[in-house]
Amino acid sequence: MSIQETQATIADNLKYIPIGHGVGTTEKMCSIAHINYALSGRVADAPIPCVSAAIRRWVITIQDKMPVETLNGPEWKSLVPLIAGTGQKYEQERANIILNWLWDVVLLQIQPIADKYGFGGEWQLMLTERTEDAASEVAWASEVAWASEAAWASEVAWAAALAVDVKRAEDAARAAVVVARAVAFAADFNATDFWQAVDPARLLKRLIEVE
Repeated sequence: MSIQETQATIADNLKYIPIGHGVGTTEKMCSIAHINYALSGRVADAPIPCVSAAIRRWVITIQDKMPVETLNGPEWKSLVPLIAGTGQKYEQERANIILNWLWDVVLLQIQPIADKYGFGGEWQLMLTERTEDAASEVAWASEVAWASEAAWASEVAWAAALAVDVKRAEDAARAAVVVARAVAFAADFNATDFWQAVDPARLLKRLIEVE
């Protein structure tokens, strides 16, 4: 089956099989499972040679946190077939886009919350310096400032520290997972407005179009 035929099959399946959380079943399956199902008839999120490893890992990790309505919205659904054929030639370029999205878009959404609970200065410094030390400082500050309720903010900051590390290591797939996990933690503070602001579908489109 050619890439074009695979994409057409995925698009056709999406008309009657919705996208859901978890790998799923033949009645509802995750974004990556849709691609595997079109290629092999198996509902699985296993690696696929014609799919970017960075995109696959990012999608698997982030889509389970996204609202089901967003996953089945026209923007995301229209892009899922195009994941097939992305290949693995531009993995580091995609990892860099994902990491920049974390710093430039995602983490900015938390600044007002950080300001409100007394660790806004540390958060701003982390966004400016983008170092492990700065991220570690905000992780500790958020724990102290907001006690147990700051757990999610601390988790986001620790993930940001890890993002610095994976950027040095140039591990595209790991970077994708780190960012997706950070985003999942960040979404906990205001899910509806958050997903609209960070717009995962827009990022997915950019990742697909890399060449």
